[in-house]
Amino acid sequence: MQYCMEQLHIGLDLPWWTTIMVTTLCIRLVTVKFVVMAQKNAALMSNEMPKVQALQAKMSDARMRGDLYDSAKYGAELQAFMQEKKINPLKSIFPILVQMPFFMSMFFGLRGMANLPVESMTYGGLVWFSDLSIPDPYMALPLLTSATLFYQIRIAADGIGAQMGSSPLIRYAMQYGAPGIILLFSWNFPAALTLYWTTTNMISICQAKVLRTDKARAFFGIPKTRPPPLLDRKTTR
Repeated sequence: MQYCMEQLHIGLDLPWWTTIMVTTLCIRLVTVKFVVMAQKNAALMSNEMPKVQALQAKMSDARMRGDLYDSAKYGAELQAFMQEKKINPLKSIFPILVQMPFFMSMFFGLRGMANLPVESMTYGGLVWFSDLSIPDPYMALPLLTSATLFYQIRIAADGIGAQMGSSPLIRYAMQYGAPGIILLFSWNFPAALTLYWTTTNMISICQAKVLRTDKARAFFGIPKTRPPPLLDRKTTR
């Protein structure tokens, strides 16, 4: 990633703040395929959830009764059904798994360049963070990083929150705890790092918003989610 950024910076004569943002955008374009895959999987899982939950309930009931045969039978039916419908809960976290090596490479690459520091980074920033090799003096970038992460978790962008479960306590702790922890750790990061982190978070949010529009879903072949079936009135009395 250092080599790629240096080529953009020198070859295209881009300032460092632009180089970081352009590199981040290129990375996200490369990995967008996996985000679309996760969106398709999420839509299919949502549409087929009643059948999945019914089979899971039968499995649980069989286990409670100690009926190993029925438990294995319903487990096989569930796996066959998920294969037939091409759904897999693990696909929801594909974007995070694919983006993680890029994120770590950018993180350590920028940190190394800032710590040297690369001389041109000391004046390659923008407005109030002109020196990218030192922390943002106004803490605006760390605050933006935390705020965008908060919203990213809230809208479950890139599958970030897909594995939090249905517990309101876990969701609350993740949504409010993670941004606070990131703020504590990032306030002393070089501005180059927090600029990158803020940029990738903002791209995630925009990407999630776009992929939830009808036109984008039709273009990428993401199925429409069906509303959950209404309960029979007799069963609710």
